[in-house]
Amino acid sequence: MSIIDRVLKSYNDKGRRRIEVPEWPDDEKNPTILYSTPCTLAEKNLMLKQAGKESKDLKCMAWIVCRKAELENGEKAFKMSEVHDLARGGEADVISRIAQEITDWDSVEDSEKN
Repeated sequence: MSIIDRVLKSYNDKGRRRIEVPEWPDDEKNPTILYSTPCTLAEKNLMLKQAGKESKDLKCMAWIVCRKAELENGEKAFKMSEVHDLARGGEADVISRIAQEITDWDSVEDSEKN
């Protein structure tokens, strides 16, 4: 197996992370469940570019959530056109926590192991 094949296998083997959001319960009071795959360098680059444009109001966190958050069936949880609604109507601490879980994959995995 070539090195690039090992790189791609490592990424694919990570699967998806489950992110529980109790602050957004459904009608039965169950937490919203989102999923995310690890960020690639290309995605982090896009996020950093967006952060440079939006960093004054931290809308970049909403952008990250819209870009990466998925439902259980793999569909995107949000449309990119909803980023402004998420930024204006979402609780900053909740959006920030979800964005951190999406972007800081290794740190969360390490804390779950301990």
